[in-house]
Amino acid sequence: MPEPTGQPAKPLRTWLPMALVGTGIMLAIAALALLTFVLPPKRICRHFGKDRKDMKVALTGYSFSVKYGLRYDYSAECAGCTYSVRYSIVPWGNIEVMPP
Repeated sequence: MPEPTGQPAKPLRTWLPMALVGTGIMLAIAALALLTFVLPPKRICRHFGKDRKDMKVALTGYSFSVKYGLRYDYSAECAGCTYSVRYSIVPWGNIEVMPP
């Protein structure tokens, strides 16, 4: 009587799609984090002509619309004043700074 053997390893065609989907999800999360937490504060500091260490920039909210795309609201402290800054992530978007 033959000895029972273990299950054969799953073929590459089973693991490859799972690995690609997992990698795609991780890249999408990384891109969203980059667009939310890294690039806008740097651009806001550049807008005010300050160094990143001289300003405190915090995310206060976000919204989505078809016209403006993904829009983030930040609070920027600079030289004792607090500014409300709106940043749109679209190619035609710009930084809007409301008076303190």
